[in-house]
Amino acid sequence: MSMKSLYLFVAVFCCIQSVVSQEIPAPYNFRIKPGTESWRKLETHDEMIKVCRIPNDTLKRLTTAALLETSLSYPLMMDFLASNNIKSGFDNTYKAFNGYQELMNRPDFASTLIRYYQSLDIARVNTIPTLADKGYYSNKVCVVELFFGTSGFVNSLGAANRKQLVALLLDKLSAKTKHADVYGFTGQVSAVYAMANVMAVSESKQEILKKEGLNAFKTQLIFKDGTVLNEIISLAKAFIL
Repeated sequence: MSMKSLYLFVAVFCCIQSVVSQEIPAPYNFRIKPGTESWRKLETHDEMIKVCRIPNDTLKRLTTAALLETSLSYPLMMDFLASNNIKSGFDNTYKAFNGYQELMNRPDFASTLIRYYQSLDIARVNTIPTLADKGYYSNKVCVVELFFGTSGFVNSLGAANRKQLVALLLDKLSAKTKHADVYGFTGQVSAVYAMANVMAVSESKQEILKKEGLNAFKTQLIFKDGTVLNEIISLAKAFIL
């Protein structure tokens, strides 16, 4: 091979490597989705989980924003509602998805999630035509709030962002009450759960966790009645002052 040919080969190889290593800014398009003939042919839940895995080379190149969007369009996302406890349902659903583990490990996960949550319009449900799509949108908001309670999020959340996030959660919760027919009780629980977890990593951790029933709610989403929800909302309002 001549020197000129060698240089040309190296240049082409470098270009190929550059293309391969480029980040992917668009969400992953799942190759098999519910409602399709291919999906109907799947016989077990494990098969569904398997076909929803993101190819590793694609997974690593998705930007964090694209990976978050991908996670929120995960075909089995609604599985978390099939559990008696939405926290355990959420954990079981997403821990089976390789996009979840990758998302938790991204250093910009917290900032990306907060920006996304800020962009969510709670009142958008008014413009969504079908009840099914309204429900899907409200559950997506719920999932984002459940992400706020994960260790991957709270461990990377800076102290300066805690009060702002709790204030934002209170605002979103207030907006949800105007559309309670869509967001319902689950929409309230997920927002309050996020508040409890964000406050529990603050300087006021011990003061907050000593409240009766709050630790069980924060860690397992277990509660006897709405009293603990009201208690956390009151703590949140004092927290942001």
